[in-house]
Amino acid sequence: MNRTFGRKAFLAALSAPILGLTLSGPATGEAGAVRTDGPCYVVDINVGERQGARSICPPGTWMHWHQVHVRCRFIAEPTEHGPMVGATSVSEVFCQKPHYRVRSWNTQGPDHP
Repeated sequence: MNRTFGRKAFLAALSAPILGLTLSGPATGEAGAVRTDGPCYVVDINVGERQGARSICPPGTWMHWHQVHVRCRFIAEPTEHGPMVGATSVSEVFCQKPHYRVRSWNTQGPDHP
């Protein structure tokens, strides 16, 4: 490998977080869980350049419903809503291009027989 290329790649990797750029590949990456009130939690996800969120419930919460929401921004700030699903399913939604994720959360509650 050329030393000049290695040095440029190293400097680019150091400066990317300062400029607000991410160094992620095209695969789904989970940035971290968002705390919520209830057993289900929200995970911010990225697929390529698309940003979104996923609501997941732990095992044993099958008598529960949940829905994920994500606030997106480009010029306007639309809110995208995922499907309302039972706890054994995953609710997932993405921002429309060229918008990017600003905030994500979920709504949830117990099913009433």
